[in-house]
Amino acid sequence: MREDSQAQNITSRPISLRVFGKTALTYSAGHVVLRFTSFLLIPLYTRSLSTSDYGLLATLLLVVQFMTMLMDMGTSKALVRFAPEYRKDNRSSELIGTSCLINIGSGLLLTSVAIMFLKPVFRGIFHREIVTEYILLACGAALVQSLFSSVVTYFRTGSESTHFVLTNLTAAIALILVNLVLLKWLHMGVRSAMIAQIATYGTLWLVVALMLVGRTGVGVSIRAVVQFVRYGVPLIFVVAGQTITDTSAALFLSYFTNLETVAIYSLAYKIAQIAGMTLILPFQLAYEPFVFAQVNNPGVRVTIARLLTYLMVAFAFVGCTIAFVSKDVLQIIAPPDYLAAHDLICLILPGVAFGGVFYVAESLLHIEHKTHMTGITVSVATMVSIVVGYVAIPLFGVYGAILASTLGISLSALLLLRFGMKVFAIPLEVSRLAIIAGVAILLLVSTLALSKTGGYVYHSLLPIIAVAVFATLYRGRFWYEDERRAMRSALGALKIKVSNGVF
Repeated sequence: MREDSQAQNITSRPISLRVFGKTALTYSAGHVVLRFTSFLLIPLYTRSLSTSDYGLLATLLLVVQFMTMLMDMGTSKALVRFAPEYRKDNRSSELIGTSCLINIGSGLLLTSVAIMFLKPVFRGIFHREIVTEYILLACGAALVQSLFSSVVTYFRTGSESTHFVLTNLTAAIALILVNLVLLKWLHMGVRSAMIAQIATYGTLWLVVALMLVGRTGVGVSIRAVVQFVRYGVPLIFVVAGQTITDTSAALFLSYFTNLETVAIYSLAYKIAQIAGMTLILPFQLAYEPFVFAQVNNPGVRVTIARLLTYLMVAFAFVGCTIAFVSKDVLQIIAPPDYLAAHDLICLILPGVAFGGVFYVAESLLHIEHKTHMTGITVSVATMVSIVVGYVAIPLFGVYGAILASTLGISLSALLLLRFGMKVFAIPLEVSRLAIIAGVAILLLVSTLALSKTGGYVYHSLLPIIAVAVFATLYRGRFWYEDERRAMRSALGALKIKVSNGVF
């Protein structure tokens, strides 16, 4: 009964961007800290493994990411979409049972296929003759991650942010500790990361699943399986398509060049993805439940358009800040062999920005249950990306990989936005989006150009340019009057807290 009333309260809330912002920040504290763990582990990997072994590890992690998407079968998104209905009908017990059953079944099937038919492929990308152990470790890590994702998604559907944050924080701490033990004390090399993921996610999934079963019971119905699969399977092409776009570029890079190049590219990609982890991912986690709960609210279309604009404004400055500081960060977390990654970070960031556009665009289709359109669109864009990567990477190396990856996500985002506007039109703020795109390009080009200068020029001139750009936006006609009032109010509240010694 508590869950049912909670779901009704969520649905009846009026649209509030302040509530949305608070929710996004809460999820940021949970999910981002787990994703950020991969960044915290970089110094441990780069300084404990050779460049070639780190390239192998990066390739393995990409394979795990891709397999996780396939084993998930879209169940995480199905949970978000159907949880309010299941709670209303007193069928909460079927949510966890159905999602876990689908994950385990797809995991066993994919592992069998990989072992029986895909060994030649893995020999080529791993640059190893004996690959069975690596395949089993990768599949095991992917399976437990998909199961873990299902149970923590359940917390999101019920707005149980405290449980969500604590579970992810526990996973992050455990991953770091287990990696330290396996890599530094037991010297298990590349295998340590895979075993750490299996131990951490597997244990936490079991603990949380038992807790949820004790609360709601556990059940599975054919109706639930069919509904989850029908909604989620088209989204395999959506989620896996984005992963294929990124992983195929890295795998082609490994196949056509060497693991050392993959290591530098992967490090640049991880650092660029910090923008996604700290901004776009929290936005996505809060955005989907927020929008689906407000579908029938007449103001939701304007709200979605505003949220997209705000996301791109935030990304322009957050992304360029990451590009700016990464030059110094690379010198701290990795040996000198990896310094070439800085320029790659600046080139990868635009693709990360299109990831934010993608999530908003697909929601317009999913509001009307048009998941098949999303799946088809992403599949086409992914195939284009793969073909471009296959042609461009042998010719241009790492720059061909960046081109293929960026093309895949940007093409998906723009096509989905066009189709989504036809089924659920929003008042898209085209002029403001164009302005902020120009601002982002200006800041990234400035970062690239000034990175070749002396440290004093680089560290002083770029912040001046960023402040000048922000001041120009504020004093110009970019912001609406209600947005200016909100910013002045927030600044005033901050000043009061500072004067009272809160910070």
